[in-house]
Amino acid sequence: MFGNATQVFHKNSPAFQARHRVGLSIVGFGSAWVSENGAMDSERIDKWLWAARFFKSRALASKACDLGRVLWKGLEAKPSREIRVGEMLRVRTEAGEFDVEVLSLNQSRGPAATAQTMYRETDESRQTRIKLAAERKAMQELMPLPDHRPSKRDRRRIIQFRGRG
Repeated sequence: MFGNATQVFHKNSPAFQARHRVGLSIVGFGSAWVSENGAMDSERIDKWLWAARFFKSRALASKACDLGRVLWKGLEAKPSREIRVGEMLRVRTEAGEFDVEVLSLNQSRGPAATAQTMYRETDESRQTRIKLAAERKAMQELMPLPDHRPSKRDRRRIIQFRGRG
């Protein structure tokens, strides 16, 4: 009568138990799994990156995953990938590349102080970022900014030089 639109499972069937996690005593909660003691077991990677303040919006976190800027166990992570405490991530943002270990999960975005307790960056990653920042700063000192903005004539020459005009 209903075709494939509805499926009815008996409570003791494996399909029902898998769908409702009855046998595991876990209750579904949004996009994370919450155990009986109230602790979250896993969370979507895009939601975690947003809550940990690597990205300003969840949409940006999702886009970074789609572009391959987030690696989970060395593999490109999809935004819907479930992560757990103790897993290692490599996140590439405008600020640099971070190798982090997930320490806690959080459904909502809180203050920056709380977000920093959600992960631990490896010493190697931190040293690499500091080294790259120092190199960028040294390059700025070698190439000073121009004294004034380019005039209309200068802009035309720049465009012509770059081959766009």
